[in-house]
Formats: sequence, C-alpha cells, structure tokens
Amino acid sequence: MSLLLGGSRAAAPGGAACLSPTVVFGEEIKEDTMVMTLLGYRAVMAELHIDDLRRETRTARKVRAARRRKRV
Repeated sequence: MSLLLGGSRAAAPGGAACLSPTVVFGEEIKEDTMVMTLLGYRAVMAELHIDDLRRETRTARKVRAARRRKRV
C-alpha cells in the first residue's frame, strides 16, 4: 500500500490547504483474481444446480409418462 498526495484540497479551519492522502493498493490484481475465482465458483455451482433441476424434471416427466401408460 502506498500513499500518494493528492486527495481533497479543502481549506482547513485556519485557511491553509488540507491535503488528505489517496490510498493506492499494490495488490489490486490479487484482489481481482480472488473476486473472479469466487464469481467463477458461483457460476460453476449455479450450472451444477441447474443441471440437477433439469435432471429432476426429466425424471419426473418419465415417471408421469410411465404412470399415464400404466393407467391406459
């Protein structure tokens, strides 16, 4: 983490300029990678969940069709 001068230059109560430091993180790439990893994990889990729902739907349709055939 490094501090760069240049934030707000609002006047201090005594009339002098007040500089607030701007914070810059040097590890932004790692943070972005972590976020992308989490997003990727969530996307994979969502796909698996959708696949499970589709499989359950297909199975339920087959069971209903078998019951209909049995009745006739």
